[in-house]
Amino acid sequence: MSGPSRSRRIILLPAGKAVNGAVRRSGTRLDIRRGAVAHATRAFWARWPGTVRAIAAGGGCRSPPPECADSHKVLPHQEGGAPRKPEEWTLALVLISAYRCATRCRAARFGGRQLVRQRISIYRVGLALADGALVGGALLLSTVAFYSGRVPPDEWQDLKVTVIVASLCLLATNALFGLYSRVWQYASADTAVAVGASVTLAMIAAAALDRLTQHPTVVPVWLTAWLATLMAVGAVRFAWRFVRPLLGTSALSSRHETKRVLVYGAGHVGHHLMADLRAQGNGHYDVVGLVDDDPAKLGAFVGRTKVLGNREAIAGLVAEHGVQELILAIPGIDRAELRSVHSVCRAAGIGMKVLPSLLESMESPETHRVRPIQVEDLLSRDVALSDIALEENYLEGKTVLVTGAGGSIGSELSRQVCRYGPRRVILLGRGENRIHWVYSYLKDQHPEIDIVPVVANVTVESSVEQLLRRFHPEIVIHAAAHKHVYLMEFVPVEAVRNNVLGTACLADLAERHGVERFVFISTDKAASPTNVMGATKRMAELTLARRPFTGTRFTCVRFGNVLGSAASVLEIFRRQWADGEPLTVTHPEATRYFMSIPEACFLVLQAGALCEHGDKFVLRMGEPVRILDLAREFISLQGGDPDASDAIRITELRPGERIHEALIGPGEDLLPTVCEYIDRINPNGNGDLWPELRRQIEDLRAYVEAEDDE
Repeated sequence: MSGPSRSRRIILLPAGKAVNGAVRRSGTRLDIRRGAVAHATRAFWARWPGTVRAIAAGGGCRSPPPECADSHKVLPHQEGGAPRKPEEWTLALVLISAYRCATRCRAARFGGRQLVRQRISIYRVGLALADGALVGGALLLSTVAFYSGRVPPDEWQDLKVTVIVASLCLLATNALFGLYSRVWQYASADTAVAVGASVTLAMIAAAALDRLTQHPTVVPVWLTAWLATLMAVGAVRFAWRFVRPLLGTSALSSRHETKRVLVYGAGHVGHHLMADLRAQGNGHYDVVGLVDDDPAKLGAFVGRTKVLGNREAIAGLVAEHGVQELILAIPGIDRAELRSVHSVCRAAGIGMKVLPSLLESMESPETHRVRPIQVEDLLSRDVALSDIALEENYLEGKTVLVTGAGGSIGSELSRQVCRYGPRRVILLGRGENRIHWVYSYLKDQHPEIDIVPVVANVTVESSVEQLLRRFHPEIVIHAAAHKHVYLMEFVPVEAVRNNVLGTACLADLAERHGVERFVFISTDKAASPTNVMGATKRMAELTLARRPFTGTRFTCVRFGNVLGSAASVLEIFRRQWADGEPLTVTHPEATRYFMSIPEACFLVLQAGALCEHGDKFVLRMGEPVRILDLAREFISLQGGDPDASDAIRITELRPGERIHEALIGPGEDLLPTVCEYIDRINPNGNGDLWPELRRQIEDLRAYVEAEDDE
């Protein structure tokens, strides 16, 4: 076909090639000129109810509706040509094919994953009908406004076709952007972007098709209709997101037990917590008010919630409002203040919950979940947000060897190391089950990192030599050690073998193979040691700190007890409580320093960034905690009576234990660092002791070998 009778093929967006294929399969050719479009669309409008019903009943676009079966006509510009199907059927075919193909795009492969095709539901049908009504209403009002209420009759006829085209285009783009498969209760900024893109694309497509008609709609009408449709469609999507919290919990909690709660903290965290609780819409919590110790906030409103009082007013608010629980929304609160708030809640007879700590939230996707307060919360603290980035990311792109990787400290160190983008992490340990568990977890969480499990003993020089020769680690974090004080009193040879000779062996090999940094995990028992374990860790510190610098920077990090480690005091308390036994305390005045495992490990990595050769660091542990007070707090949190005669039993100090621990020994001073939680130990009177230390290490080696021969 040539000359004036040459046809123009139209491909509707966003269906693209898929629509073209659907049209070819239906046996219909889209020969549409500007005059034919208006003629076809007017004819379609006259018969559209029957056409659409037939399409829906037929499940597709394979044949025209019955009433049009014998009405084939020849278009005026194609006299003598082959008969064509009716024009209104052609337009319906193309537009509905566009919608069907747009929904099929949701089932196409995208990023290597198979997306689930949308299922038709009453909810989606209703939303689609609402979208069609909104875009139709927007075009109608825009047209009436443009003509100041005096719309020409011919314009009314064209408007009907324009509404149908725009409606079907909007349905197609909405399906393409997934606007019929979202949970609008959680609508957010990305949802607004999707709505804007869908409406804009639909209006552009509809306007482009409209330009092919004899009397296209003027541009100002399209612009006004676009803005009105954008606002209306967005309002429908976001209505439930904002209206549902206004309904309150009474209408949403018929199947749930609602707790009346106070939120402690009227800052930005408290504000986000209340918004999050309302956004959940589950009716579990009814926030009756806020509590804050800032006098300037008393009586103020945070959102729709009023600050009712301070800490001293909690007991009265509990009685007045029937409060059942208090949720603490102050991150990094001081330990003493936390204990004070907990005491007030306990005296008022209500429960207390807290938000996850910063280090917890970094690892967990459920950062909004509140949880019951635990003993660890009363002892640990949040690391300041400004310290989350290492002073120097010395781990990125490096091969890192972690010894003792199966232990509580070593496994957490391995997990945190992976956050800083190393190329390879080598997990070295003696326990195959623990190494397997850590390896499986890290491999699943960090598939981009080469995780290497190694079952070996750091005291066997040949095994360590082979490991370093094969993988050439740049960073070594040495956490392997015997740590139980009383147990090492019975096996001093093993303490020397592992803690002293193993450390010396690994350090010698690290120097020989060009390791850049060597971070050694020490203990507060090494300060003024009075037991075998402390003495061996002290010797290991000296072995590293007094070495001549040959290219490897050795550093030691000293800290006290960690919460949740294997056989820690809290684990013993939990076992005793579960068995119905009294909690045992070795001495009524015994105190210990405590820190959470995640915090301790993070600060160890931070110290590794600060180190120069021979540095020794000590972590700021806060004030020491009396073990008897810890036992009483534990019993209270479990709902028991700490004053009961059989609640706590005083025993006696075990071999090697002492009443109080110290973080620094005689002749050691503390100097601040750029990290507020880490101090540098400045020993007085260092001198060149390396030759003497080397001789002592060889003497210890000979002693251990002699014991082995016996």
